[in-house]
Amino acid sequence: MALAKDIQTPIGSTAGYWKIVALDCVFHTPALEQVTRCTLQGWENESKRNEHRNIDERKFTWTGETAPTNREQAYTAIKQTDEFAGASDV
Repeated sequence: MALAKDIQTPIGSTAGYWKIVALDCVFHTPALEQVTRCTLQGWENESKRNEHRNIDERKFTWTGETAPTNREQAYTAIKQTDEFAGASDV
């Protein structure tokens, strides 16, 4: 799974294909609060991803009981951000 949405990168190009490349779910003590960290990389398109030429990277962190615990939930949470609203699954 990946996301499709054209977003201008800090270097001035456009990334249209986004994929989670790292997802880490941990529980912090003493309250056992869940923390999920996610790294999302962007490429111009899927072909460039296959060439390992990412042009952008975004990091997300969620805490608490509603933090995603798998990639599907993380993609859903990412699509709820202002920046990725309207992104489609690919």
